[in-house]
Amino acid sequence: MSIMLSVKNVQVFRQEHALFEPLSFDLKLGEAIHLVASNGVGKSTLMKAFMGHASFSGQITWQGALLGEQLHDVFMLPHGDILLPYLTVSQQLEYWSVFFKESVSEEILGFLGECGLMTYFGTPIQHLSEGQARKLALSSLMFSFRPLWILDEPLTALDKEAQQIFLERVKEYLGEGGCIVAASHQTLPSFFTEIPLVALC
Repeated sequence: MSIMLSVKNVQVFRQEHALFEPLSFDLKLGEAIHLVASNGVGKSTLMKAFMGHASFSGQITWQGALLGEQLHDVFMLPHGDILLPYLTVSQQLEYWSVFFKESVSEEILGFLGECGLMTYFGTPIQHLSEGQARKLALSSLMFSFRPLWILDEPLTALDKEAQQIFLERVKEYLGEGGCIVAASHQTLPSFFTEIPLVALC
């Protein structure tokens, strides 16, 4: 099976100082990586570097070409909020539908239903709990199949039931040939391969 994502000797910096030892790994179809590190080592900065939003050294390629030139194949879910708080849940879904040029699918509605959000469609996002808002944010991943997901702390604010619901969707995505790079301080299932970020003192 051919390599999809290749990371070679990548480092990110804070005030010109590298935060961790050079990182290298390859990712094939259907594979998932879990980057593990203590707070402050640079996980979130590295996630931004994958999307071209932070400077880095080394090389990140997707199917042999620079990843930064192929971001149409990538979806990043950041640790921070991606929701528009003045919209209702329904309006946020409509916004994404226009952005991705995709309708709100049965998969998305099913996920939101399992997460208990169907009765909140008319609720302004600013009135949702942190966990409810995170569930809604996760549904954005399901609008348009992108072969690479970059996930920064995907399980933040989710209860155990919601974590399980989301991870079942992750397994389905990998089974469809998707690839994932996730950074999380929480334990992820065994179908993620753990790679530590080794901090530089």
